[in-house]
Amino acid sequence: MNFISLLIYALTSLAVGAGLVGIALDIDFISIKTYIDSIGMVIDQSFIVRTVVFLSGVLLILMFLRSLQKLFIHSKREKTIKTDTGNGQISITLTAIEDTIKKSLDDEEIISSIRPQIIPTKKDIIINLKLILRSEVNIKEFAKSIQTKIKSKLQAFLGKDTEMIINIEIRKISFPKKGLAENEIEDEEQGPLRNY
Repeated sequence: MNFISLLIYALTSLAVGAGLVGIALDIDFISIKTYIDSIGMVIDQSFIVRTVVFLSGVLLILMFLRSLQKLFIHSKREKTIKTDTGNGQISITLTAIEDTIKKSLDDEEIISSIRPQIIPTKKDIIINLKLILRSEVNIKEFAKSIQTKIKSKLQAFLGKDTEMIINIEIRKISFPKKGLAENEIEDEEQGPLRNY
């Protein structure tokens, strides 16, 4: 049972207990003063009750910190892809794979912007590419050539046995403005401080 389940059970029990006390107070089964006095007397006079309340609080805090640590380790573990070799295990970060994809598509002049997202699963790697294109192109042929290029590059990088699904999403096609010369278009796309 994980921390979230325990927390839900504890909060549900607390809510039911508070509801029962509220009902008992509302129908005058017990009086508020008697109830508060009896709780205060039990806590004040019994060292064991104070110790149990203190240890329960410490236990809840420790369980919360442990669950945070597990979540942190789990999220860290998800950001790498692990492969086994005969000599040991290799971990490759998703950032390294994303950089490889960006670098392999650098020579494509038609692409203005690339945003890869890698989702590793147990069976394969899902690659979602979000692209902004500079001009019109046959989308099917272009996507197929990009998928083939990325697949061959990553299989050389990760190994031939790595299964991949490459999804391409074209977010925008930016057309050049009418009346601008070719060099003005390049200046506009690259920005005024490109050489610095």
